[in-house]
Amino acid sequence: MKKKLIGISILSAALTVSVSVPAFAGWIREGESWAYEYANGSRPKNANWFTDPDTGLEYYIDPDGHIMTGTYVEGYWLDDSGVKHEKSEAQIALEKEREQRNANRKSPGKTHANIQETATAAKTAGIASSTTRRVYQAEMKSLMDSILADSFKQIGNLGNSSIQKSIVNNNVETTYGLKAENGLMIISSTLWNSSNKSNTNYVPYAFELHYNRGIISDSDLSAILNDTFKKLLVASLGESEGNAMYERIMAEEVGSQEKLSGNGASDTGNPYEMSYRTNNANIKVTCSEILPPAEEETSAEENAEGEETTAGGTAEGQPQETEASTEAAE
Repeated sequence: MKKKLIGISILSAALTVSVSVPAFAGWIREGESWAYEYANGSRPKNANWFTDPDTGLEYYIDPDGHIMTGTYVEGYWLDDSGVKHEKSEAQIALEKEREQRNANRKSPGKTHANIQETATAAKTAGIASSTTRRVYQAEMKSLMDSILADSFKQIGNLGNSSIQKSIVNNNVETTYGLKAENGLMIISSTLWNSSNKSNTNYVPYAFELHYNRGIISDSDLSAILNDTFKKLLVASLGESEGNAMYERIMAEEVGSQEKLSGNGASDTGNPYEMSYRTNNANIKVTCSEILPPAEEETSAEENAEGEETTAGGTAEGQPQETEASTEAAE
């Protein structure tokens, strides 16, 4: 009986020793693929690089936990055994060239975000300062929204309902204006949307401003409209040039037959043309930098969804009444 107990004790000890013997880490074959397994039974992270702790060779583990073979991963060649090979000098040079091209390529999404930030800043400053057509127009759009909305509010505070707000927005133009009861446009500010010269709707001017001083005789109303015109001049030409142009035009008496015309440049260098005759002032601004073709295509796509509308008590669909030309407003 004593001998039997001793035998059991020896067997138990042997089993304990066998259980405590550690497993070995290494490669295991699964079908046609290979996987690496650590001593504790775990495996390297899937979809990641793995370095064999014994050989120092690098492999790439696919999403199923097996090594990838006979292919490129992140530009590195994995041979038929899955071993990673360093890139050649020619391959490194090619990748650097590709990275440089991608870095120089403008992202439409990023460009749009930057333009919106610039437009917001312009609204605070009260001036469109860019020389790039699309950015300048985004700045002016923001300023037009603010200036004309404030003007219309002031007119409403006078208890005057004779002035109506008019908006035209399509792939050709974005025009915001104030017009009289008889339909004549008093102030109109227009963004010509197409910057592609091959487009049949192309207009070389990025922005056009028109003011007919001879329509309104009420002094309080005229003061608001004059101030609106001044703010739009400053917004489009800059503080210095805008104020100088305002003083030049307002120096002429209403009803005067004096004719003025000339060329100049905004505070930031955008060329502009001006004309004044029979109470009508017209300013046309041309941006000195035209967008690259890739961004023009993006701009055209964004403008394609534009719709023609009117607001502020006007009848719907009257684009002919918002043309910003001197002849139409006279």
